[in-house]
Amino acid sequence: MASKQRILVVDDEVDICWTLRHMLQTEEVEVLTATSGAEALKLVEDRPFRLVFLDVKLPDIDGLEVAQRIKAISPATKIIIISAHYYSGDPKIQSKLKSGLISGFLSKPIHLSVVKRIAAENTITEE
Repeated sequence: MASKQRILVVDDEVDICWTLRHMLQTEEVEVLTATSGAEALKLVEDRPFRLVFLDVKLPDIDGLEVAQRIKAISPATKIIIISAHYYSGDPKIQSKLKSGLISGFLSKPIHLSVVKRIAAENTITEE
């Protein structure tokens, strides 16, 4: 049997971490959470993640810096930025999308149906 795929949710709002973890976790997908950049980086160093939902405003490290560090550790990991401070057309976000650093952007408040769709598109199920 193949090992579980992993999704990481990084947000300083504990309620968002809890909600996304409980919504996305299945028998095939393990969801871990972190409330700081340092905690997220430690998790990424310890195990592979297929997908990361990453808040841009964290208490210790800017989320875009965390994204760069995650990609340095695990280039295949897809990162979706979530933010209440940026918008999808922001030049900073657009440049990160074009460079491939991030794979997508969601503005807060996030729509749970969109998160579920993104997670489904970025996980592989065995048949």
